[in-house]
Amino acid sequence: MEEKINYSMKLIKKSVEEFGDNIAVACSWGKDSMVLLDMALKVKPNIPVFSILTIHKPKETFSYVVEVSKKYKFQPKIFMVAEEIPDIINNMNVTLLSSEDYRINYEGTQNELGTDLFYNNPKLC
Repeated sequence: MEEKINYSMKLIKKSVEEFGDNIAVACSWGKDSMVLLDMALKVKPNIPVFSILTIHKPKETFSYVVEVSKKYKFQPKIFMVAEEIPDIINNMNVTLLSSEDYRINYEGTQNELGTDLFYNNPKLC
């Protein structure tokens, strides 16, 4: 296990050295993201963190975002497909993305492919 941790830390450090300010951590707030986030913040405490959320996330996720942000003392950039920002994350750095644009793109993709994108091509999703 220690070997995997050391390798991961070296990889993050190398990426930070190579890409400097052009690197960020994408965070879904799941267990894998939390491990990566912890490691990245140890390598570069001010590394930018961003997340893409929807209103379909459980309310506990939003509470967790606030809790983790306070614990690690960082402000994630949150992009959210919604009409309004949930109260619990209202004081955070949130950019709302149009639900209507999302719906139009979703329906267009669904019509083009004949199925939901996440079934047809999860990587593109």
